[in-house]
Amino acid sequence: MLHMENIKHKHILITGATGGIGSEAAKLLKQSGAELYLSGRDKSKLDELAERLEVPASQRFVVDFEQVAQIEGMVSSIPSLR
Repeated sequence: MLHMENIKHKHILITGATGGIGSEAAKLLKQSGAELYLSGRDKSKLDELAERLEVPASQRFVVDFEQVAQIEGMVSSIPSLR
């Protein structure tokens, strides 16, 4: 069983954050104190979710996972993945 208190201050990347499962996971993880990084293909949906969860613009990524350069750009922007 996952103990959500173990999530506090962890850096977590959620791909597909604008979808149903991704957005619900983001909400739960944010409530548990995680430091979120969100990615999705739809900028307006991504910004809407991120603003509700108070995720800074620097931690939001519009990414098409068929585009390697976009993935590399996202990964290089996340301090804990460098």
